[in-house]
Amino acid sequence: MKPDEIGRLLLKASRRNTQHFLEKYRDNFRDIHTSISSFSGVKSDIDVGYDDDSLNLIRFSVFANDLTTFSLKPEETLTLTTFGPDADSAKKAIGESFTITTPAELVSHVRNQDGSVNASPTFIHPNHDGAQKLTNKLAPLILRGRLIPRPSRGLLIPAKNPFGKEKWDLLEVKSDSPFDNWSADTSRVSEKTLPIRAPDSEDSTKELSLFDITFPFLSGIGFYDLAKILDDEEFHLSKARVAMKAAIGEATNGNTSSQEIINEIIRPELDALERRFQLLSKSKILKQGSAAVGAVTLSLVAYSTGGLLPAVASIVGASGLGLLAKDWLSDAEKAAGYADSPYYLLWRLRRLQRDRSS
Repeated sequence: MKPDEIGRLLLKASRRNTQHFLEKYRDNFRDIHTSISSFSGVKSDIDVGYDDDSLNLIRFSVFANDLTTFSLKPEETLTLTTFGPDADSAKKAIGESFTITTPAELVSHVRNQDGSVNASPTFIHPNHDGAQKLTNKLAPLILRGRLIPRPSRGLLIPAKNPFGKEKWDLLEVKSDSPFDNWSADTSRVSEKTLPIRAPDSEDSTKELSLFDITFPFLSGIGFYDLAKILDDEEFHLSKARVAMKAAIGEATNGNTSSQEIINEIIRPELDALERRFQLLSKSKILKQGSAAVGAVTLSLVAYSTGGLLPAVASIVGASGLGLLAKDWLSDAEKAAGYADSPYYLLWRLRRLQRDRSS
């Protein structure tokens, strides 16, 4: 499935009702995952609310990425759907590689004596007018495959109930868990997607900051106008995205300092993009009102799921994971230890500025 086909499928289902959206997503989960993971462009994932800052985060992300997936933060009423009564039902749909991860203290609670797992993988999505209105507002981007909605994931497990009544608890699955490893314990990303996460969404003591960037975008622009500009300005946007991708490669290979990355690779393209946005914000091509040139400041960070990065941060210095891989991991024993503490890259949101001129 192509991104625009996924977008049309999910938007049509969403307009019918939330339950239908969840069922369509569940039934096409493997195909959706395969399409997104094999997409060769720059891509990211965001969690958004319903306020103006969330809308501007979406605007920024579609400017900075060829493809963005997003999940709506839970509010008010929620609807859920499952693969079936247990984890084996999900394994039939997702594949034999499917696993779940729970906190250690819950393992004995969810594992039956025969080895089966008493946990039901679940998709969850807000079911209220605000969620539907926001999805409809974003329709121009969804239809073009620039923006793809996704439900949150969870694990339904039996609640510890001393009175013997059947009750269930819902464990949140980490949003960055791979499609075939639903983890309620630690994030273990395998897809080549750089998610954008809020400052307080993870334990910052497990992070190693590689570099910061400030990326311009058109704040407040209507989404029909935005969809058209993304098509019309593809040349300018792709140059900035390629520079971002190259800078990420340099940072993770330890080939240059963070300041050199900013000055030599990213800044020229982002400065040119900001000048282009200044012209567009003052032009008459916008049909849905005015727009301002805003900016988002992000940190590219390496996040360790096992907490090992803080212990070696002083060794690797500002050049990041490249030196970690080349020098620190040259010792076989340390390399073996690091294999048990995987890391992944993400963008940490530092600041969202609606209007740089104010």
